[in-house]
Amino acid sequence: MAEKILGFEVKLLAYDPYVEEETAKKIGVELVDLDTRLKESDVVTIHATLTKETEHMIGEKELRSMKSTAFLINTARGAIIDEKALIKALKEGWIAGAALDVFEEEPPSPDNP
Repeated sequence: MAEKILGFEVKLLAYDPYVEEETAKKIGVELVDLDTRLKESDVVTIHATLTKETEHMIGEKELRSMKSTAFLINTARGAIIDEKALIKALKEGWIAGAALDVFEEEPPSPDNP
């Protein structure tokens, strides 16, 4: 993802506790903590596996810390985002929008907002 978007001359912030600083620098990414990543980003994309540590990693607290103009994109695993918190965030305008390729429940039920 990073290598493709760098062509648009953007500043890339990443949170990944398993990537070394040197590796990130080689591809033009600045490693930061999750809180900084969420607070400073215009677009937050999620590319993580679902583990005990990442389940509901993005919840109400994290969504409230994002810019009101920010967008959240999840193409990883649905349960990384707390969907109830995301729905609340969208309805109350905490963030500008979200794009989900995955959901906590697959397929999503017809009444999923």
